[in-house]
Amino acid sequence: MLNDEILRRKEVEKKLVEAKEEAEKASLAKSEFLSIISHEIRTPLNAVIGMGHLLLKNNPRPDQVDNLETLKTSSDNLLVLINDILDFNKIEAGKLDLEIAPFNIKKLIKDIVSANKNGANERENRMALVIDEKVPDYFMGDALRIGQVFNNLVSNAVKFTHRGFISVRIDLQKLKPGSALLHISVHDTGVGIAKENLENIFTPFMQASTSITRQYGGTGLGLAISRRILGLFNSDVMVDSELGKGSKFHFLIELKTVNADEIHLLENDIAGFDLKNKRLLLVEDTLFNVLYATQLLEGWNATVDVAENGQIAVDMTQHTDYDIVLMDLQMPVMDGYTATLKIRGFNQKVPIIALTAAATSDVRDKVLDSGMQDYIVKPFNPSELILKLKKYLN
Repeated sequence: MLNDEILRRKEVEKKLVEAKEEAEKASLAKSEFLSIISHEIRTPLNAVIGMGHLLLKNNPRPDQVDNLETLKTSSDNLLVLINDILDFNKIEAGKLDLEIAPFNIKKLIKDIVSANKNGANERENRMALVIDEKVPDYFMGDALRIGQVFNNLVSNAVKFTHRGFISVRIDLQKLKPGSALLHISVHDTGVGIAKENLENIFTPFMQASTSITRQYGGTGLGLAISRRILGLFNSDVMVDSELGKGSKFHFLIELKTVNADEIHLLENDIAGFDLKNKRLLLVEDTLFNVLYATQLLEGWNATVDVAENGQIAVDMTQHTDYDIVLMDLQMPVMDGYTATLKIRGFNQKVPIIALTAAATSDVRDKVLDSGMQDYIVKPFNPSELILKLKKYLN
């Protein structure tokens, strides 16, 4: 009888090990699938967003501006959708990391409200932004993630309000030595949420009801991701709502303040940025992305050489001294990781920044392990590229 019990336990343990291995395989397959999908979608989307930016910048005719603004808004919305799906995958895997850097919170919030103005106007909504004058300008934190939470709340308020009013506020709750406690709130007069559905809205892929999905669209991930991101800041999103009378979403967040010596790091004015006398190597195999990046860089007076794969990049860096290399990762003949390892064999100094359409959590580690200094995820906006270039060229 004892032997039978031991055999049964061993059989159960064996099945548990097999189930664990199957689950790990499935998780790996899902991550690989998302990485491939991310790359395949982001590569053309980078060209769409980039070309839209360049066309708006090149003095379009007045009758073209509205069409280009629509293109920009639609491509930005598509990018938000892709980011939500990928970020949820990172959160599930416990691999969503915060990047701490100085940023201007007032500019961040004003830009997000401004980006949502077109959507608000289309739904005949009025918007008001109130920023407490006692709120400091600069903080240390992850501007991308804080902006993502804020954008989710503002865009939801716009989406679920028609011919109404949206109030956006940032108030100083408490100023401490070296930090500040902020209260951020978004109040709308939209459709509101029934009490029994208040918790559903924070469940991944769930919305208040199926009719909401049909009428307003969306993945049901925005609020779930926002709650997880705020959790990384030891905060949470709170909601007060009544069906038919609107909603108020708000949260408290404590951020480190920035001293005057660190503020100069935030100088990212595109108009004043100049790459005169700088020679850059762009390693990229997609023609549209080459056109976008070279026009952007040459607009800042840089000299730009292009390599269409990693092998050509290795050969070119052996014969030319570049100030910086912008390296795509997935290319024919030789990928960016291999090319970087080969370059590091004879050149340890030249900064190499990855330009990648893969946004999964293991990319950063692989980039740094291969010898690159940093990475930018496509599609990228010009100010993000400027900050990286300034960091490594100075």
